[in-house]
Amino acid sequence: MNKKNRLKLDFTLQTNEQRSEFANKYLNQEQFQKHPPTEEELETIANYILWGKDPQTGLNSKQSKDIQLESRNKTWDCV
Repeated sequence: MNKKNRLKLDFTLQTNEQRSEFANKYLNQEQFQKHPPTEEELETIANYILWGKDPQTGLNSKQSKDIQLESRNKTWDCV
């Protein structure tokens, strides 16, 4: 049975710092205390943070070559 995605991430936040703060507060909500996030949801949240831009360089983790990230659409993969 495929569960409906219950994540409502704020994609207006641009930096990895903003996204990390948001995720920390978001995961402290009662819904996640009662029903902890699944592995898939945790991976989605991790990618959400990693795709955020570094405030100093303006690059995300993939662009700065810190780690390798897979994108859904390969045209998004930029150097």
